[in-house]
Amino acid sequence: MTIHATGQFEAKSWTEQPFDEIDGRPKLSRGVMTNAFSGDITGEGRVEALMAYRADGAISFVSLERVTGQVGDRTGSFVLQHSGVFELNQGTARATWLVTPGSGAGDLRGLRGQGGYRWDRQRDGQTTPFTLDYEVEPPAADVATARNGAELSYSETGGLKLTPTRSTFEITGWDQTPLDEPAAGPKLARATVKKIFRGDLEGESSAELLLCQADDGSAGYIGLERVVGRLAGRTGSFVVQHNAVRSDAAQGGTWFVVPGSATGELRGLRGRAEYRHDEHEAVFTLDYAFEQEGV
Repeated sequence: MTIHATGQFEAKSWTEQPFDEIDGRPKLSRGVMTNAFSGDITGEGRVEALMAYRADGAISFVSLERVTGQVGDRTGSFVLQHSGVFELNQGTARATWLVTPGSGAGDLRGLRGQGGYRWDRQRDGQTTPFTLDYEVEPPAADVATARNGAELSYSETGGLKLTPTRSTFEITGWDQTPLDEPAAGPKLARATVKKIFRGDLEGESSAELLLCQADDGSAGYIGLERVVGRLAGRTGSFVVQHNAVRSDAAQGGTWFVVPGSATGELRGLRGRAEYRHDEHEAVFTLDYAFEQEGV
């Protein structure tokens, strides 16, 4: 049975450190936050976030949040996977989130769910109202949650007519360090990943990933990846936002070009992307358009 939980959370602390800050390109930063939850969910959340500062003044973000406390009458911990946008000029924020498969611990083992929040500074002040539709040990139900962030992905392409591309990629570097290894619950880690692309996209990239790995093999990850290269005869750079999950029931995710992140001749690039492996190679597809083309 699905239960609809509501409540609010309030940020209690926040620190931020840029990890990719080059003149002429949008800044990429890491953030660490603690939240206090009240309502149908009570407890504390520790957030590890990745943020892309966009040319339009907004901030696109993805994050992992380990919540420790109580959901309904059950006590334990779980991990929320966020994908959202903070619109500084308007004083608003919106995000979707899901419970990373396999991340529940204690009485919350087997927790699955999805929801999100919309915050307005004038309406809500310092607290943010949220929702979470959840169940514990449901039937295989990860097909829906595998598309977390899809609403944002489609909205960020602005209804443009997209041109498909196909490239292959090779991982040339993977540097991973532990981030959070509690006695109970999944381990969190941070990884810096380097790639080379060949095909319709020629170039290289550096990605910052946050990983959640459960004992049963379920996993989720988020990330920001700056790609530098040549696409459709144009050179420049852009940032791809990652958000994906895997479980015994399903796997999938959403990837899209962060609006306002493209530079050089690629300025105005929008698009939806996908990373996958077939029988022979690692494939990157990007369906793209340019804002100034007006199509």
